[in-house]
Amino acid sequence: MKLKNDLETIEVNGIVQNDFNFGNLADFVGGTPSRMRLKIRAFDLDKVKPILEEFISQEHLSE
Repeated sequence: MKLKNDLETIEVNGIVQNDFNFGNLADFVGGTPSRMRLKIRAFDLDKVKPILEEFISQEHLSE
C-alpha cells in the first residue's frame, strides 16, 4: 500500500488486485495472502518509473 500512496502523490491512481481476497469472496481459494498486484495505466509508466525504481531498491535493502 505504500507504493500506491506514493503514486497517488503524483496523481497516478492504481488498482490493487488481491487474488486471495477475491477467491474468498467467490468461495474458492486463489492466490496467497501476502501477494498483491498494483495495476497502473500504461501511459503513466514514464511518470511512475522513478518511484518504482526507488521502491524496488528499498525492497532489496530490506531482504
